Parts: sequence; C-alpha cells; structure tokens
Amino acid sequence: MTTNNTARGPEDGNRDAARLKTEWTAAALSAEKALEVPRGLMSFASDGRGRPTNEQKYLYLSAVTFTYAVWESYAEDVAIELVEVLASSLPTDSIPTHVADVLSGKDAWQLAVHPGWRGLWTKEVNTAAKGGEGAGYGINTASYKNVRALFELAGIGDALPSHLSVAPETELGKLKGLPASVGVTKNATVNVDRCLSLLINLRGEAVHTARTEGKLLKNEVLWWTAFIRELHEEVDRRSRGTIIDLLKL
Repeated sequence: MTTNNTARGPEDGNRDAARLKTEWTAAALSAEKALEVPRGLMSFASDGRGRPTNEQKYLYLSAVTFTYAVWESYAEDVAIELVEVLASSLPTDSIPTHVADVLSGKDAWQLAVHPGWRGLWTKEVNTAAKGGEGAGYGINTASYKNVRALFELAGIGDALPSHLSVAPETELGKLKGLPASVGVTKNATVNVDRCLSLLINLRGEAVHTARTEGKLLKNEVLWWTAFIRELHEEVDRRSRGTIIDLLKL
C-alpha cells in the first residue's frame, strides 16, 4: 500500500482495509526490519556495565540516532498508507470532523471535480508528512505534538497512545536500563510525549555534537530501541482498529 499515480477506488480501499484486520501495515513491517540495524550495531558492544570505550560511545550514538529515524519514518509512512485506504472508501458523510474542517477551505471546483476531496485529502497528508516544493519539510521532527497533528489529518488521530506500560510482565518492563529521566507513573507506565522529547534531544546531541550531555549506557540504548518498537506496534494496532471502525468492516 504505497503512494503511486494509479487511481484507487473503493474496492482497493476495502480490500486493503480487510487485510488490516489481520496484518500489520507495510509501514510497520518496514519499521520492524529497520530496527534490526540499531540492534545489530549494539551487538558489537561488549557485555558488562563498565565505562564504554570511545568506539562503543559512537556505536551507542549511531544506534540512538537510527532508532529515532525509524520512528520518524514510520509515523510519516503509516499516515500516508492509511489515508489512501480511507480516502478510497470512506463515504462523504463519514469524514472525520478535523479532516472536513481542513478540506472546507479548499477550492470548490477542486473538491467536487478535480482532483476531488479524496485526492486533496491524500495530497494534504503527503505534504504534511514529507513536505514538497514550496511546502516546507513535512513533519520535520516526530514529536508527540507533530505526530498527533499528522495522524489527525490522516483520520487516525487516536492512534498515538499517551502512555506505554512498563509493568514487569511487559516487554519494556522486562528490560534493564530504563533511563532515569523517563520517569514511571504510579500505574507503571511511561509518558510517550516525554519519552519522545527525551529521545529527540538525545538524537539532536548525537547528530550535532557527537556526544550526549549525560553518560549514555548500553542498556539505555537497548531500552530506547525497544521503546520505539513497542510504540510503533501499539500505534499500528490502534490505527488499524480505527480504519476498520470507520469503514464498518
């Protein structure tokens, strides 16, 4: 389910949506494959909790940078992928309110004739995600606020969770190395907005200064990679559910 120049109709959208009942999005599959890269980088780091060597520090920085890039790419791609499904099949009277408000400011001819509201909708999401000539750089930074806005435009506004569980029986809870700055609520969850902000800051330090303000440990890097995996999987479950509900499949 990728953007192309071939016209899509209701049958295409329904067929893709039906697959989403049992299958991950293409964006999620790509993200999972991409996360093999930072996990592979970390496999070169030595075991133990000693102070990392300079070489290991650069491995850690590279892994954190790539982990963030996976999240940004996933957020952009899943919005584009799923708006294509919705725009192909969603009845006019079922357009999400936020989307209808955005489209209401468009030219009446474009809405009704060419490219039509469906084409305008997918173009708006593509531009918001990836940018384009004269349209800025797209999402730019995949912060909670920016991703939430993109998802709302794509009709999947509730897909981004506010918290993820770090209870002992969860994948995140089983990992050692949760960064102290993340913080855990009394309900054994972490705030996704805060986590993404911290990861974005780490990535910025790594890219712009080739170092981090605080000491970055191996287990912390592994935790961030697991966090992004857990986050994109949860987003995928929620967004696929939204598509199924909106199309009444």
